[in-house]
Amino acid sequence: MIALVVNFEAVPGKGAALREALIVQGKNSLKNEKGCKHFDVCVNPQNDAQFVLYELYENDAALKAHRETSYYLAFRETIGPLVKVRDVKEMVRL
Repeated sequence: MIALVVNFEAVPGKGAALREALIVQGKNSLKNEKGCKHFDVCVNPQNDAQFVLYELYENDAALKAHRETSYYLAFRETIGPLVKVRDVKEMVRL
């Protein structure tokens, strides 16, 4: 299994829009991708502009397929102007 941990910080004033985009992306991934096993969207309770995603994919092929979906590509375009910080850690689940 491949785990992604993605930290986001929204541009000031864009937290709500980023939150909605992240939630929609998670729902799309879980609904449409057999290889997407888990997709959590978390928000910092002290700072509603900071988010963490925890995503779990069956294997490298599932992660590659995820990154090629039309809704992922549209998501990346949508969040571009909303994101101040994006940090992705790709890990192997033990």
